[in-house]
Amino acid sequence: LAAQRAASYSGHWLSGRSTLAELQWLASRELMPLAGGPLTWAVGANLRREGLRFQPSLFAQGLLSDAGAGTVATSFDAGNLRLGDAVPMQPSSASRYVWGLLSEWQAPVAPTLTLGAAVRTDHDEYAGQSWTGKTSARWQAAPNLMWRASLGTGFRTPTLNQLRSPGRSDGVTQSHDCTAALQALAASLGVTPCTGATSYPLVVGGNGDLQPEKSVQANLGLRLEPSAGYVLGADLWAVHIHDRIGAVDEAVAFENPLAVPSAWTTVDTGSGPRLALQGRPTNLGTLMSSGLDLLASARRPTMLGVIDTQLRATVMLREDSQVYPGGPWFSAIDDGRYGAPTLKWRANWRTSLINAGWTHSLTARYQSGYDDAPMTAYPVDANGQVSGPAQQIRLKANDQVLWDWQTSWQLSGTLQVTAGVINLFDAKPPLSLNQIGPGKGQMLGYDERYFDARGRMLTVEARLTF
Repeated sequence: LAAQRAASYSGHWLSGRSTLAELQWLASRELMPLAGGPLTWAVGANLRREGLRFQPSLFAQGLLSDAGAGTVATSFDAGNLRLGDAVPMQPSSASRYVWGLLSEWQAPVAPTLTLGAAVRTDHDEYAGQSWTGKTSARWQAAPNLMWRASLGTGFRTPTLNQLRSPGRSDGVTQSHDCTAALQALAASLGVTPCTGATSYPLVVGGNGDLQPEKSVQANLGLRLEPSAGYVLGADLWAVHIHDRIGAVDEAVAFENPLAVPSAWTTVDTGSGPRLALQGRPTNLGTLMSSGLDLLASARRPTMLGVIDTQLRATVMLREDSQVYPGGPWFSAIDDGRYGAPTLKWRANWRTSLINAGWTHSLTARYQSGYDDAPMTAYPVDANGQVSGPAQQIRLKANDQVLWDWQTSWQLSGTLQVTAGVINLFDAKPPLSLNQIGPGKGQMLGYDERYFDARGRMLTVEARLTF
């Protein structure tokens, strides 16, 4: 026990600090009368300074020859790193200024037609200058029917963390078979090629070569009120993104390692250099997606009280993306092959009974299923011994509907008490073997990005306003 304590490290590992200071200014005025109302003009400006600092400990930098005793090493040695780490952290700091100017017009050219236009320019110390714009139209075709449409361009710069965070170890990948492509990649980087299935160190950090995302968005929608208290709505939308920012998926990198050389690097784990996967952000190529948002609502008085019901749903019509720059196109709708499926359907239905300060609500939350990521499995016999060759399997994550109940009581104008049950019927998440994908944590047996394993939950809330 004494030896274990002497070898243990207790103290600061990594600290960081981010700062943000911003000034905004906006002014508007009416310029002239039009057939449907005054022409309105608005101008604005903003100035923002961002700062980021990382300060790793000497241990995290690999500069302690004896971490337990705090002995400082005379030079870096891979053997001084924490067990499992392959990259020493480096102290770093970065900052940038971002400023922007905007101008916007609203023109009611007729009593039933309003046109809009906006233009904006932004300047980023790292990304340079960009111009974006948007046009829109709103047409009240009838007292109970309204059409709307818009078309615009977008620009998203990488965050300071994506650009300047220091490289660091982030564990290891899953175990992957040794392929001829992996052997060729290792040889090209001057490291010993693999000889069998193994896992690889994972390195993350910033990428100073990141380019901004650029996009085009379009929307066409309508809102219909067939009678008082009833509303129907639909919005068809499409987005086209160039140079989208993200990390090359692990499954993609191992499927075709020679096609994504930027996703690979070498590290020294104490026994010589070896191949490692880079999880840092990069520009992945193009994404094209479209979908339909639907709305139906009704609100009517009854003998029991006011019945208020609403249904919202989104259906994905298209999602095609390049899994790496210049690579093949892939649709993730209902397909978890690379660890991040896009659900084709999401819907939320809520019905409430409102009477004398009481509100009782029943909610149903629906999401469609998908094909899970492919996994390798080995058959075993009754004694738990492997009894055959490896097999590729893909599970089906089924559709799920969760029901919630909530009751609120407005005791007074300032006090409200709410109680409810989330996941009323204690539904369990579907089985998933996936362990990869953006945002995926360490949960095994289900995918916490799409499903909640906490089961039935009771909630109580009191809210006092004054």
